[in-house]
Amino acid sequence: MVKDAESLGGSLGTAMDHALAAATETGTLAAEKLGSLAGNARSLGEEGLATFSKTIERNPLAAIAIAAGAGLIAGLLCRRTDR
Repeated sequence: MVKDAESLGGSLGTAMDHALAAATETGTLAAEKLGSLAGNARSLGEEGLATFSKTIERNPLAAIAIAAGAGLIAGLLCRRTDR
């Protein structure tokens, strides 16, 4: 009976070791994937910002008009919610 309990304990220990190793590997892979995704998101953001900046440099009056229009709309919406 004692040997059966010791055998069962050893089997459980081995199973726990395998489960821990699998969980650690999964966590490591997930962290690597998230790091890669973060790098890709940063690159896309930087490219979008560069494109946005170039567009504003080529069309500064249009950019000012759009910003003024957005500000006017935001102001009107805020004014309506104050009443």
